[in-house]
This record gives sequence, C-alpha cells and structure tokens, in this order.
Amino acid sequence: ATTSTQGAVILNNTVTSTSATQALTAAQGKALSDTMFGVGQMTVDKTTARNVNITYTNTTGRPIFVFINTFDLSSVSEIVLDGVSTDELDSGLVMNQQFSFTVRVGGTYRFNTTATIRKWLEVV
Repeated sequence: ATTSTQGAVILNNTVTSTSATQALTAAQGKALSDTMFGVGQMTVDKTTARNVNITYTNTTGRPIFVFINTFDLSSVSEIVLDGVSTDELDSGLVMNQQFSFTVRVGGTYRFNTTATIRKWLEVV
C-alpha cells in the first residue's frame, strides 16, 4: 500500500523502528501522544508549595516546564538542573526577574535565590 494505492500494510508496534515500509500502530501513536510535552498537561500554581534552595525531583513521568518570577533589588539567583548549575545571575538594579526551564523525566531541579518569589508555575 502507498498513500495513493490500496494494499496490504505491515504494522509495526514499536517507536524505535526506522522502517519506511511499515505503519505505526494506533497503540504506539497514542503512546507517543501521551508523552509529548504539553499534551494533556496543565499549568499549576506552585507558589505556596515550593521553596527556594530545595531540590525537587520530576516524578510526573513527563518533562515539565517551570516558570519563576522574582522581585528584589540586588539579588543573586541560580538554577540547578541534575546537580549542574546554570550559573548565577546577579540582578543588579533589576526589580523583576523571570526564569524558565524544562526538567527531564526523573531529573532534579533547584532554584537558589536571595530574592522574593512572586510566582512559581509548573506545566505538569
């Protein structure tokens, strides 16, 4: 079978195949859809549930997106992913700062800062 001609189709129930002559099954299509970033996920306000300088682990089974808004003068902030620092950022005279990052499945994340957290959102 082709996209324009009827015929027999060989089904492939894996997502790792590189075959150009086999078709993906509906079950594997759904499995892919279920793991796509943003599909079936929602934005959750974690402002009161999260604290700075604490390591969290993404146990959702899907990548998550984190957005943090801070307020302070002359604060120092740092994002740490899987124990690796993304470098410190000194706000200088900036009053509002926004940070955003993605956390892999099973990954750890930490937000170190001396600033006040105004909003902490996660797409989970």
